[in-house]
Amino acid sequence: MGVAFSRFDVADYLEDPDDYADFLQAVIEESAGDQAEVARALGAIARAHALTELAQKIGMSRKSLVKALSGTEIPPPETVAQVAAALGVTVEPTAAA
Repeated sequence: MGVAFSRFDVADYLEDPDDYADFLQAVIEESAGDQAEVARALGAIARAHALTELAQKIGMSRKSLVKALSGTEIPPPETVAQVAAALGVTVEPTAAA
């Protein structure tokens, strides 16, 4: 008999705006503000929060929001700001390393 593992998703452990802010701050610090990593972190927070509700709140389709926060592309700063504001977190610009 083999052991079954489920895929880890940090979104399963983010429960409130304090968790969101702490996680986002850690990602910003660890990635030196890498925009793709910040987008992925916001994506995880969005999944924890309620992705469809968040997309409606900021006036995007769920599909567009998922794509914007996938980290495969760097989303426009306006999108990052809208998502962050809707989630109750702040994304501070950082200097590139």
